[in-house]
Amino acid sequence: MTTGGMNMRRMGFGRTMAAIIGLLCLFPARGRCGEAGGTAVGFLVCSPGPVSDKVSIELRLGIRNGSASQRAYTVDFYLDRAADAALIHSESLTVGAGVGRLVSHWISTKGLWGRHKLLYRVRAPGSTAMRGEWPIEVFASDTPALPWAQCVWLDPGNMAPAVSRAQKATPSEVRRMVDAMRDIGATFILISYVEGVAFNMGPFYPSKIPELGRCALDFDAIGVVLDQAERNGQRVILGLGRGPDLTLVYDGVKDPARVARALDLGRRVTRELWDRYSRYRSLYGWYLSHEPTDLAAAAVFLNPMADFMHSLAPEKLVVVAPSGTPILSPAVLAGARYDVLTYQDAVGPGYVPYKYTWNPENRLAQLDDVCRAYREAHKGSGKHLWSDTETWEMAGPAYGNPYPAAFPRVLRQMEIARRHFDALTLYEFMATMTAPGTRMGPCDPRSRELYRHIKAHYVSHLAEARARTGRLRSKRDKETQR
Repeated sequence: MTTGGMNMRRMGFGRTMAAIIGLLCLFPARGRCGEAGGTAVGFLVCSPGPVSDKVSIELRLGIRNGSASQRAYTVDFYLDRAADAALIHSESLTVGAGVGRLVSHWISTKGLWGRHKLLYRVRAPGSTAMRGEWPIEVFASDTPALPWAQCVWLDPGNMAPAVSRAQKATPSEVRRMVDAMRDIGATFILISYVEGVAFNMGPFYPSKIPELGRCALDFDAIGVVLDQAERNGQRVILGLGRGPDLTLVYDGVKDPARVARALDLGRRVTRELWDRYSRYRSLYGWYLSHEPTDLAAAAVFLNPMADFMHSLAPEKLVVVAPSGTPILSPAVLAGARYDVLTYQDAVGPGYVPYKYTWNPENRLAQLDDVCRAYREAHKGSGKHLWSDTETWEMAGPAYGNPYPAAFPRVLRQMEIARRHFDALTLYEFMATMTAPGTRMGPCDPRSRELYRHIKAHYVSHLAEARARTGRLRSKRDKETQR
């Protein structure tokens, strides 16, 4: 793939899903856990891990009551073993007939070094208790986020024949790419969109929704990613896409008819994806591909979509990526019904408020203050805070021809972001990184260099984190024995 053909999001109206001109290419207890007596249970932990010892993680258990009458449940959460001494939270609730409810509990990771299991038990009168667990590893860290990225973004538009000039996308190549993501520490993958109608591409899975058109590929790329991720123990977040309305959350939120059309399509796409892929334990949540600036104004679309997604599986995450100059406040965040915000760092095009400078240093100079403001706004909101680190840049003067950034620049972004965010994500994998042995990706030696450096960074810091954590655990154990 040529770097000029990469499918990336822009920053003009925030950073949109793709540039129209130039088409810039940028377990039982996991996932859907079990069912008994008409009750379906799903369980996940956010962030999925590994995590540092300076964050709080959320245990999310969704209960769907499939019976014809309301039912009473008791939910218990445990650490490492299902025993009274290990109980960390217990809650009783009533769930109406045919509806779902979320049981959420946050715990601090302070001092929780090493590998653990978070367990649940769900009890209802007259039914067998349902149980499950989620593994988590906690590392000693100087910052909330670990030094490496736990998530990478994937724009499937980079696979399309109209864009890619490298190796033809095939299921086996997609599987190799998912493995390559795992090998740089990505325990979860965020697919930016499952359809590319806004930039004249169809869906990247076999959809039956007429508005989406014909599949852009001759295989189900979304299904392949989910399947390989499941084999690897990774998680996947599915981005809906924007249909034909690229700028809805910028200039359409005051038009009720336009919002209603977008909600109708979004719900049908979500339902189709759920019906097709909910069997995968790797399905971790949803991403609303529209990138708002004014979160309060965009709530007329974002909140109803989040409600619908949660109605299918209350525990699955709903993620939003605001623009580079978001308008937000603690009150707006607290009232939002999605779960995670992953903030675009806007370094790639050197974006400063409402202007591209094409010099990443201009945004880097502001980045620490910007990230600090995001963290302050999140206090008490009950929302998760992730970064969205851009691994590309542009020379200008127009928004186009992106190319992979040098690793030292990306590392500086990560070093700033990890002081403020709970997890690091990298945008975007396929357009800027090429792993050895894979044949999809940009025909640019810089993409191979970036991947090589990011992998080496991950491997070395993982070893350091495990050694440091082991030393602290050993010291604590010795002191306890005295």
